[in-house]
Amino acid sequence: MVIGRRWNVRWQRSSHLYRPEAVSEAARTNGHLHVACAVDYFLIAGNRFPWRDMRDAVIARRGYDNFLVTFAAGYDNFLVTFAAGYDNFLVTFAATTTSW
Repeated sequence: MVIGRRWNVRWQRSSHLYRPEAVSEAARTNGHLHVACAVDYFLIAGNRFPWRDMRDAVIARRGYDNFLVTFAAGYDNFLVTFAAGYDNFLVTFAATTTSW
C-alpha cells in the first residue's frame, strides 16, 4: 500500500493544469501539504488488500484513513509505504477558493 498527502492549492484559472508538470508546479509554488496526520490517497495493487479481515467501517469519516493504515501496517506480509516527499512520484492537490 502506498499512501500520501495532498497539496492544498489556491485555485487560479489556468488552461495548463491538464499537463502533469503543470500540476506539480502549481502545487509546489501556490500550495502547501495538507496536515501531517491525514492520508489523502491509498494505492493498492489488485486484490492484495485483506478487505475480508477488516471490520466494517464508513469510508470518508474522520479517522478512516488512520484506521485503514493502522490495520494494514499490522497485517502480516503487508507493506505500507509513505510516498510524500518523493519528487515526481505522485502529486495530488485540492483546488480551493478559501484561505487556509
